[in-house]
Amino acid sequence: MLRTICRKRLQLLVLTLIMSAFLILTTSFAFGDSFAFGNSNGNSKTTISTIYSTSELIKAKTGGYLSLSNTMGLTVPRNALSKNTVLTASFGYDKRANTFEFVFGPSSMSFSISLQLFVSWHDLKNFGLLKDPTLYYDGAPVESSESDWGVTYYLDHFSIYYFARR
Repeated sequence: MLRTICRKRLQLLVLTLIMSAFLILTTSFAFGDSFAFGNSNGNSKTTISTIYSTSELIKAKTGGYLSLSNTMGLTVPRNALSKNTVLTASFGYDKRANTFEFVFGPSSMSFSISLQLFVSWHDLKNFGLLKDPTLYYDGAPVESSESDWGVTYYLDHFSIYYFARR
């Protein structure tokens, strides 16, 4: 009995340490730090100024929600994930490419049910994207639907998605 309790506490401690590492990493992004990566819109290296960033442990059986702001977030439906997973999401601006970009992780993860990224009209207006709220992946528009409150984009895998500013 004592061994079972100790093992469970050790598992909880390891999970807490992993979550803490993700939170430290994403918190540094949230305070205006920049990060570099290759992206889908033709630039081999870009520097992104992060506007919002988050991570969350999402349970496969229940799904969950990653909040990037009060009016922007990612809904993970029940059973969209094959196992419990820490998901990350960052939103930032790439001056060189003149794009706003979402970076989701773990990169290249695919889903059995589409995840729903919601961006409010308020956010789209603030970022100068009201005229063309099309989200792109690798040059192709992402499926979306509009409502009175904003636009929902349907994601079937994690990668880099972007809004092209004109």
